[in-house]
Amino acid sequence: WPMFNVPGWENVILDTHNYHVFVKDRLLMNRTEHLKATCQDAVNVRNFNTQLWTITGEWSLAVTDCARWLNGFEKGARWDGSLDWEMHGPAYPGATCAGQNKMSNWDQPTRIFFRQFAEAQMDAYEAGSGWFFWNFKAEDADDWNYMKLAKSGLVPTPPSNRVYSRYSLGKDRWNIQPKSQWCTS
Repeated sequence: WPMFNVPGWENVILDTHNYHVFVKDRLLMNRTEHLKATCQDAVNVRNFNTQLWTITGEWSLAVTDCARWLNGFEKGARWDGSLDWEMHGPAYPGATCAGQNKMSNWDQPTRIFFRQFAEAQMDAYEAGSGWFFWNFKAEDADDWNYMKLAKSGLVPTPPSNRVYSRYSLGKDRWNIQPKSQWCTS
């Protein structure tokens, strides 16, 4: 986005959609790598926002593309290899979409990761001009369902009630200071 020549532009907002499931490199990340990638998202959003108001108009807690119809009506998923036009074979040997999107199947380490991932993304996208989670409610995909995640404590309510917050924004919201193991610069 640095190629935008914005002098003279008024009332223009860049709407970014920061997902971790539509690009092969992110789909193959482990949990720590997802958190570290979010640190880089914060840097990018902050840099874009200095030239053009930048919001993150869509994000989720999904780390697989197993949500029903996410890749198109009756299409499969990259995660398990059933989406034939992207990757050949599953993302990981033996990967399956069965149970991936159901909160009732998530163990405690997965729940902790999702809370950390939610807070990391909120922090990152607040380096810009704000964010919107997609979606308030989703069928058969709890990692896309803000209402269900909030009710279960996997996203902070209110959003400012963070436990694992990585950044101290202080008085100058443009000077983000990393405070955790995930962000090193």
